[in-house]
Amino acid sequence: MYPGAIPRRGGMSRFLPAAVLSVLAAALLATPALAIHSGHIQGRIYDENGRPIAGALVTITGPEAIGIWTCRTDETGFYRIAGLDASRMLSVRVEAEGRATLFRNGYQVRDDETLHLDYRLKPVGVYQTLVIIDGRVPYFRTALAGARGTLPSGLKVMQVRNGFPRTVRKLRRVLGTRPDGVLAIGSLAARLARETLFDIPVVYTLVMDPVSEHLTRDNMCGVPSNGGFSEQLDVLSQMAPHAKRIGTIFDPANAAGVVRQLREEAEGGGFTLVSRPIHDVNRVSDEIRSLGDEHLDAFFLLLDPSIWSTDAFRFVRSWAQEQNVILIVPDGSMVRAGATFSYAPGFQELGAYAGRLLSQVMAREASVADIGVIYPTTRFFAVNPQDMDRFNLQMPPSVFGAAPGTDIEITLTPSK
Repeated sequence: MYPGAIPRRGGMSRFLPAAVLSVLAAALLATPALAIHSGHIQGRIYDENGRPIAGALVTITGPEAIGIWTCRTDETGFYRIAGLDASRMLSVRVEAEGRATLFRNGYQVRDDETLHLDYRLKPVGVYQTLVIIDGRVPYFRTALAGARGTLPSGLKVMQVRNGFPRTVRKLRRVLGTRPDGVLAIGSLAARLARETLFDIPVVYTLVMDPVSEHLTRDNMCGVPSNGGFSEQLDVLSQMAPHAKRIGTIFDPANAAGVVRQLREEAEGGGFTLVSRPIHDVNRVSDEIRSLGDEHLDAFFLLLDPSIWSTDAFRFVRSWAQEQNVILIVPDGSMVRAGATFSYAPGFQELGAYAGRLLSQVMAREASVADIGVIYPTTRFFAVNPQDMDRFNLQMPPSVFGAAPGTDIEITLTPSK
């Protein structure tokens, strides 16, 4: 029989030359249905001082991966895993004796290309954390102070003031040190982290609206600026049972979703919300004045750095006093500056809470997916006794019977 013949039972043998078979096989592999698209990942594993780690176990898998690939590094710390599915989301885990396990996700390999990934493994319990903070907002520094108390040592802080390309390039250089986690304080910091990171866990805090700001990424989770509205309104109803109409101002570009949430919770508690959108920060005082004809009982100050400068806060404080309107604020420092009351985590706790979350993520005690968007449960109550007399307010019984973690603070308004 001719070489390459294909025998057939029950009759004449038919055959094809081997060269023809080769051409057919190549054609079949080239068709979209049967083509095999794969890429490769390789790199080196080092310790914290840049020395190669031999025998480290590298594992690649992922939610879209088919199978699990593993290999160990050689004496130079080198590893290579070939034949990975191209265009699928992959995760990398690196383990070595006496070292903290490293986990990164969000990788994709391209067809017939090699992705180079080097990592440094630190001793167990040692972490390097980067904090990105919007340096334009004073109370963000209070949040940073809270975070310092809950994050492990090895903290590096980078202040940002804009999202210009030069800022992005500087951030990329800083990220070249490959921190174990990133804390982003403020919306600008969170957006910069979103644009520059995909494989390092990011926890944000003091962000206006994580959903509208597109911060629901696989490697991102955190704490919004505003929340717990129903609890604050419940405290208001206990302090001033007559209060039914509340007002607020907001920037639709930042807080449309936040105002929807406030409206839903206000209406659920029997309140009417009167809101004024702000399209020009120079018209903040005008919009606040326009609320004077709405017969408001209280004004709800939503945290939004684009609106609430020091001057804007002073204006709304004076306006509230002239109109006999209860001023509800998100932090005790604002009560000390003349607002009526606050029942909220406060700036420092918002930072401390985010720091605790990031510490848990870096220690693999929690995952970004498990956390999502979450608001702290701790509440601090601060009240202005002068406003208590002016509005004949009552101490809210629920605050004194609150769960552990709630502090009571009675704050005197400074004399003018």
